[in-house]
Amino acid sequence: MFRDIREALEAERASLRDAEARLEEVASEAGSYQIAPPIPGLQASPDAPLDFQLRQEINRHREEIEHLERRLQELEIEANLAGVPEEWRR
Repeated sequence: MFRDIREALEAERASLRDAEARLEEVASEAGSYQIAPPIPGLQASPDAPLDFQLRQEINRHREEIEHLERRLQELEIEANLAGVPEEWRR
């Protein structure tokens, strides 16, 4: 259980780093028209600003990281209360 959460957490962190790197790349190459916010009420299209799409992806990764960190902390608390040895948690 600990291993599964830690592996998922590391995968999310790697995905977040990748998305942030892509955002930096897009920001350095894009003109101002590509990094404008979307117009409220309009559905995102494939031509929507890449900046917005990447920011949404980054937000999803950050939310999942927070969720996994909370789950790991809860699991640590449960393990402490149950007297699970530290070696078994790795």
